[in-house]
Amino acid sequence: MANRYWIGGSNTWDLTNTAVWSASSGGSGGASVPTSSDNVFFDQAGTYSIATDAVSEVPCYNITVSVGTYTFSTTGSTIGIYGSVTLHSTTVWNKNLLMRGSDSRTLTTNGATLSSTTQLFCLTASVTLGSDITAATYTTHTSGTFDTAGYACSFGSFSPGGSSSATINWRNSAITIRNSGSVFVCTSTTFGPMLAEPTATLTFSASTAYSNFINIAGTSQSITIPKINGGSGSGTGTIRFLLNTNNVVYDVQATATGSRTLQFENSNTKFANFNFRGQSGNPYTLKSNTAGTARTITKPGTWYMGANSTNVSNNTNLTFTAGGGIDYLSVQDITGSALPTGNFLPLML
Repeated sequence: MANRYWIGGSNTWDLTNTAVWSASSGGSGGASVPTSSDNVFFDQAGTYSIATDAVSEVPCYNITVSVGTYTFSTTGSTIGIYGSVTLHSTTVWNKNLLMRGSDSRTLTTNGATLSSTTQLFCLTASVTLGSDITAATYTTHTSGTFDTAGYACSFGSFSPGGSSSATINWRNSAITIRNSGSVFVCTSTTFGPMLAEPTATLTFSASTAYSNFINIAGTSQSITIPKINGGSGSGTGTIRFLLNTNNVVYDVQATATGSRTLQFENSNTKFANFNFRGQSGNPYTLKSNTAGTARTITKPGTWYMGANSTNVSNNTNLTFTAGGGIDYLSVQDITGSALPTGNFLPLML
């Protein structure tokens, strides 16, 4: 393992040019081009644009940007990182973050600008965050562990891939999903487990009408979905659930105005807590995805609904209770009797 220091200013990082690399900080060029075992450092003050080889992926072990404004441009190939990543706050990263290798490492962006198209690829790596991260999407994690270490994550979508056998540990992080559609999805039969603490949150932040799909039904591993904020944006929204028999959702709630719908596409959804409350003129709805087909939400004890709620399709195990501030359902743990949600169940104030 060797250290390589970039002294090439604005130039291209390729597989042959040794003039841009030094064996010491600020030293002379001519050091060998980095391999997947070599650490690379960008530590010169100034403003530089770094392109990469036009054809082939360029490798390194650890990559550290400690000063200056380095823009890793869209020009050229991907950087394959076999160790850890540490960026400076002024770094502009316009490439995908491709985490290769199989050992444990950290990913620390320090608020660096990741382009709107940057995707986080964790292949066989075990990656622990060292700072908050914002990227276009989380995709393609084939094995190993992604550990947020409690840092905030903002992704357009979360889709670790159809061949994933990775473990995800959200800890107590605040996770934001910015896009609409199939945005929290893994259909792999080997994915998981997915872990989270009760204080972890999953927020859908789309500001326009959305239909967001939570689909992790293929695996038999234990899956924990963080507490869901059913939309903090201003648009009306539907959250669709297709989960496996070992899942648990810690909680679901909503903080924004606008109609909200929970749509259940199989009968495996379990909630540890359930606080989904509508407003006058903005009914919150529980429904099956198929007319005439009931779905089951597992919970203990009695489901309480406010007196202003409406049971449209003959759902059972519902207790309607008069009084202010109780127009919501509350579930205390994940065992007990089941609620057939029928076709359509609006909760109205």
